[in-house]
Amino acid sequence: MPTAPTAASGASRHQIFISYSRQPSENAEFVRDLAGRLRVAGFTVWLDVEQIPPGADVQAAATRAIEESEIGLFVITSRWFEREWTQHEVRLFGEGNQSARRLVVLRETIDSRRLGRLGPYLSGLHRVIWLADEPQPDARFWEIYCGITGREPGPTDLRDQRGREVGCSPALSDPLTTESPVKKSLCIPLSCAGRPIACVTGESWTFLVTDLDEWVGVAPDGKLYPPLARLASYSTAALNAAGELLVGMYESMIARLRGTHWEYLPQEAPVLCFGACVAGDLVGTAAGGVVLLDATTTTAAALRIRDPVMALARCEDNLLVLGSRGMFGRASWPVSHETPLQWIETGDLGRPVGLFRAVEYGEAGVYSATRVGVLDPGTGRMAVCPRSFYEGIRNVVFLGAGSQPYAIVTDGGGLFLVEASLRTVRAVRMPRSTFVCGCASSGAHGAAMVWTNEGDLYAISSEGAVDKIAGEGVALAYAPHLTSPAVHVVRWNATQGASLELVSVP
Repeated sequence: MPTAPTAASGASRHQIFISYSRQPSENAEFVRDLAGRLRVAGFTVWLDVEQIPPGADVQAAATRAIEESEIGLFVITSRWFEREWTQHEVRLFGEGNQSARRLVVLRETIDSRRLGRLGPYLSGLHRVIWLADEPQPDARFWEIYCGITGREPGPTDLRDQRGREVGCSPALSDPLTTESPVKKSLCIPLSCAGRPIACVTGESWTFLVTDLDEWVGVAPDGKLYPPLARLASYSTAALNAAGELLVGMYESMIARLRGTHWEYLPQEAPVLCFGACVAGDLVGTAAGGVVLLDATTTTAAALRIRDPVMALARCEDNLLVLGSRGMFGRASWPVSHETPLQWIETGDLGRPVGLFRAVEYGEAGVYSATRVGVLDPGTGRMAVCPRSFYEGIRNVVFLGAGSQPYAIVTDGGGLFLVEASLRTVRAVRMPRSTFVCGCASSGAHGAAMVWTNEGDLYAISSEGAVDKIAGEGVALAYAPHLTSPAVHVVRWNATQGASLELVSVP
């Protein structure tokens, strides 16, 4: 029996043009999701809302796209018949691009009189019926995939599985999760009154921060740092190369941990981000300044831009600077007051909103609201993942130099694994009712671990397999090192408070 092809099976030679109606909004949302699944399966998709910029000639752009497309995918609804332009699209595919394959997807029950208006170029085609209440959306996606590639769809009882394999979507499919055997070596009560909500991990210590602005230090073996005074209104935090905890404050201050005491360093404006370099610690402020913080004091601003500085990254001989209003550029290192900031074109990525660590040391990961890319600062070349994440990107996590080095958590609670080339995206199928709250590298145990809105912790393999490894109020988790033999699971109970558990996963 032939197996379903993978997303990298050569489908990328096809460009697909989708003809549809943007009304009602549910249909436009369906088409965007379908386009995303087709891209996961390896196709190039032309969608008007993505490819036509404001002010462009819509008719000319669409006509050119139809001429260049090998597939015409017609998503038929009642409103589709009401658009004159859709009928023109049909004629262009029938008369101007006769070699293109045409597929019809029915999203509503359409009466025979209206179906007769499809015309000679569509009326005789086999149709995929994918209604709003479709119980097996993956099977319908498989039928579309087969129509595009010219394959036989095969037995009906296998179509659902094959559709998940080539274009998996966490919103439409449930996974087969397993319970992984774990070894719980130690459970430690934490001396904090609040719920742990984030962590900052370094070589020797990890600091947990709670919703009451408490900071709890934990060593890899579970040893706890002496209790620290609370900090209010922090904006960002980092552990530097010297193992010092730096906390940026909205009160135009940096709190630097020296021993068990905070040292306060005044700044020109609220501190929004940190970056690392050999000479010291880079600080980005709300006044658009990049400041170099050395071991003893704070120097004057080393660089100035017009936007509040939201992210910094040092890549070999370049410093990348990202502003809150979309200003994104690089400066040659070391920087000075006279160093110009060179604008970086992000192309298909769109307006960048954050940076993340890339596999290659000399490159930097960049993400926008819906797309991710990897930048080579030296050449200015940007590789952009063809998949758009329309739920919105909440976070991009570097998992280590494995087969799937990046994890993307979306605003809708979805999880995706992305390979280094950005060409292959694997959607992780979490249990239907779960919402991914956070993600971290799982160290030596696999690609990632995630905790959910139900308080469960899952280990995710590079192939997307989901194994539950902990439950009962998991608030977050982390691996002390990328090669750590254990993970630290932080739990929270409103009655019993917070606790740390050291868990070994075989």
